[in-house]
Amino acid sequence: LFLTKASILSQIGNNRGAINTLEHVLTICQDDEKDEICINIAFECQNLEKPQEAIHYLKKALAYNPENEEAIYEIAYCYDLIGENAEAIETFVSVIDETPYSHHAWYCLGNVYLATGAVEDALRAYDYSVVIQDDFASGYFNKAMCLMQLEHYEQAIECFRQSLDFELIDSVCLYYIGECYLRMDNDRQAEIHFRKAIAKDERLLDAWVGMATVLYKQNKTIEALHYIKKAIKLDEHSGENWYLQGEYQLDAGLEEEACSSFEKALENGYNKPSIWLNYSEILVALEQFEKAEELLDKALATCPKDSEIH
Repeated sequence: LFLTKASILSQIGNNRGAINTLEHVLTICQDDEKDEICINIAFECQNLEKPQEAIHYLKKALAYNPENEEAIYEIAYCYDLIGENAEAIETFVSVIDETPYSHHAWYCLGNVYLATGAVEDALRAYDYSVVIQDDFASGYFNKAMCLMQLEHYEQAIECFRQSLDFELIDSVCLYYIGECYLRMDNDRQAEIHFRKAIAKDERLLDAWVGMATVLYKQNKTIEALHYIKKAIKLDEHSGENWYLQGEYQLDAGLEEEACSSFEKALENGYNKPSIWLNYSEILVALEQFEKAEELLDKALATCPKDSEIH
C-alpha cells in the first residue's frame, strides 16, 4: 500500500512526499527488500536534482546488499554528476572489500581511475573485471581503450576482438581495431576494419573519418574527399572535419573550395595554428592580400605566441 502511494506521489511530481513515504516503507519492509527501497528513494532524489542525497541512499543500499548491480551503476552515475572522483574511488574500494568478486564494482572503479588519468590503475581494475566475468564485453572494451592510450596496440586489438565475441553492437569495436592498425601503420588492415565498421553502421561518423584518413595517407586524395564529405553530412558542426576537407581540397588543387571549407572550420570553432597558416597561404596565392592580412590579425588574437603566424 505504501509503495503504491509513493509511486502515485512520484507520478504527480511530489517527489519529497514519495521520499517520506518510502522512508516509512524502510521501517516496515523485510531486510532483503531494503536495498531496492533505498534505490527507489535515490531515484526520487535524482528527480529533485539532489545527487548528493541520492548517493547517501545508494550507499545504504550497498550496505544492505553490496552485490546490487543497479546501486553500483547508479552511484557511479551520481559521482560522475558531481565530479567527486576521490570519494567514488573510496566507495568502490569499500564495495570490493565486501564483495571482491563483483566485476561491476571493479569495472566502475576502472572508469573512475580512467576519468582521473590513472590509466594503469584503470587497466588493472578492468583486468580483474574480465578475470572474474570472462564474457564481460564492456570490461574488455574499456581495457582495450586503456591499452590504446598506453600505445600497446596489438594487445588492444586482442581485447577489442574479445569484446566483439560477446557484444551485440560491434561497429565501434571494428572502428577502434582499424584505428589501432592505422597507428601501427598497417594501412591495409585499417582500411578493412573501417569498411567493416561502416557496413555495420553507416552513421558511425568516426569510421568515415578513419577511412578518409587512411586513404589520404596513401595519396588517394579524391577518394579521401568522398569519405570526409560523408562524415560532414553526418555532423555539419565538426570544425575538425571541415578542416580536413579543406586540407584534402588544397592537396587536390581546389583552392577556392578549400577556402570555403576553412571558413566553415573556423565558424565551427576549429582555430589551431595550421588552419590560419594554410588558409592565409591560399589567399596570398590568389593575391587576396588584404583578406590574408585580416585573417592573420585574427590568428594572432587567437594564437599570440605562434612564431609562424608572426
